[in-house]
Amino acid sequence: GRRDKVLEFFETQTKRLRGSPEWEGWMSICFVHDPASDPAFSPFFTQEWASRLVVSIHNLLTTSFHEMPLPSMMKSHVQAVKTRRLESRVRELEATVEALTARI
Repeated sequence: GRRDKVLEFFETQTKRLRGSPEWEGWMSICFVHDPASDPAFSPFFTQEWASRLVVSIHNLLTTSFHEMPLPSMMKSHVQAVKTRRLESRVRELEATVEALTARI
């Protein structure tokens, strides 16, 4: 794994996280020989946990992107697509009107 990144994280965040009950156990992960077999950390090394993490991240990103405004470039593209669709529909309706007028 990326033990160096874990160490870097805890080195930079130790002061802020020290004394925080929810992070106390995590402060020792750097010193655990095999975290996957340690009872405190083993749940985080299961396939079920990994699957739930993927779903959670997917939901977070989906919600975030759904709530974000479209970039200007994307807005103009969406507007152009709408305009082409509406122009196509107008041509279809004009053809229908012509055909019905011819039958009258």
